[in-house]
Amino acid sequence: MTPMALRFPLRRDVVAFLSACGLSQFGRSITLILLPLMMLKVSGSASLTALVTAIEAVPTLLLGLIAGALADRGRIRRLLVVSDFACACASFIAAALALHDGLRPAAIFAVATVAAIAVVFRDAATFGALRRLADGRLVTELASATQTTGAGAAIVGPIVAGWFVASNHPAWGLATDATCCAAAAILYAAGVGSASTTTSQDPGGSEPLTTALATGLRTLFSIRALRHLTVVAALGSVSAGAVMALISPFVIAQSATGRPATTAGIVIAGGSVGGLLGAALMPGIIRRLETGRVVVATVGLVGVLAAMLPEFHNAVALTIGYGLWQFAFALLVTSVIATRLTVTPSDVIARVAMTGRMIGWGAQPVGAVIAAGLASRLGPGAAIQLVSVVAVSAAVGALLARTASVLSLPKQAATVDDRG
Repeated sequence: MTPMALRFPLRRDVVAFLSACGLSQFGRSITLILLPLMMLKVSGSASLTALVTAIEAVPTLLLGLIAGALADRGRIRRLLVVSDFACACASFIAAALALHDGLRPAAIFAVATVAAIAVVFRDAATFGALRRLADGRLVTELASATQTTGAGAAIVGPIVAGWFVASNHPAWGLATDATCCAAAAILYAAGVGSASTTTSQDPGGSEPLTTALATGLRTLFSIRALRHLTVVAALGSVSAGAVMALISPFVIAQSATGRPATTAGIVIAGGSVGGLLGAALMPGIIRRLETGRVVVATVGLVGVLAAMLPEFHNAVALTIGYGLWQFAFALLVTSVIATRLTVTPSDVIARVAMTGRMIGWGAQPVGAVIAAGLASRLGPGAAIQLVSVVAVSAAVGALLARTASVLSLPKQAATVDDRG
C-alpha cells in the first residue's frame, strides 16, 4: 500500500512548512522524553514523572479555544514563528540552568509548562495552515504528510534524549531542542509565504473573541461526525495519557542494562517508527475502509495493546509492543484529524480543530494524573493496564450506542451537511 501522503505536490511553501514541522518535532521529541527522564532521575518518583507528562497536556485544555480563534483571524504565520521561538527560548534557559546547577523538579515543571503553552498556539496555527496550503484539495494527504514528517523526526529524538540523560549531559539535549525550534521559526518566517497562511476574508477578525470561541464550539457539536469522533478521541486519549506518562518509568524499572535511560529512548523511538507507519498509511486505509470502521478498530487496538504492554519484560518485546501501540494510536489520531479538516467549514477550521483537540487531548492529563496516583500504589505496569481497560471499554460502549451514525461514515469522511 503506497502512503498517500507521498503523492502530495511538494511546492516550495509546502516543503518549507513540512521541513519546519520536522525540525520543530525533532527538537520537541528530545525535550518531551528528556524532561520526564530527568524528573525520574532527580526525584526517583514515577508519580512526579507522570505529572510532567500531564502538565505538558494541560495548556491544550485551558488555551486551545483561544489559540484556535487567533489562528482563524489570519495570524497563522505569526503564531508559527512566535510559538517556535518561545519554545527555543524556554529550552535555551533550561539548558543554561542545567549547565550551572542542574535541573530541579520545580525547574522541570516550569520548562514543561512554558513549552507546552507555546506548542498549543503552534498546533492551532498548523491546523489552519493545512487547509490553506492544500488549497481545498488533498487535505487528507497533507495532514498525513505533516503527521508522517513529525513521526519520522521523533524516531531519532528519543534515542538522542536517552543518550543525553545516560551520559549526564541533559543541557546539550535542551540546547539541541532550542536550536531546532529556532531554525523552524526562521523557516516559517522565510519559507512559508504569507499568501499561504492568511485568508482574504480574515474570518472572525471583527467579532469579539468570546463570539469566536462560541462559534468553534457550536460548529463542532452541530456536525454529527465531528461530535461523535471527538468523544471517541477523548476517551481514547485517557488511555494514551496513562501509557505516555508511565512508559519511561516502566521501561526503566524493567531494564536489565546498566543504561536504563538509553533503553527507554530506544523503546520510545521504536514507538515512533510505529507512529510513522500509522500516519503514512492512514490515507490509503480510510480510502479502502469507512472512516468509522477505522476509528472503531483503532480504539480497540489502542486499548488491547496498552493492556498488553506491561506483560513484556525485555527491551526487544517492549519496543515491538510499543511500536504496535503507537501505530494504532497514530492511525486513530490522524483519521480523526483528517475527518475534522475535511468536514469543517474553512472559515472556522482552526477554532474547530483546537476545540476538538482541547476535548480530545485534554483527556490525556486526566489519564496521566489517574495513572500517577495508581502507580504510587500499584506500580507503573498495573496502572497502565487499569486506566487503559477502563478508557477503551468506555470508548467502545460509546461507539456501540451510536453504531449506525459512526460506522456509516463514508470512506472520504462525512459531509458538512451531516448534522443532527
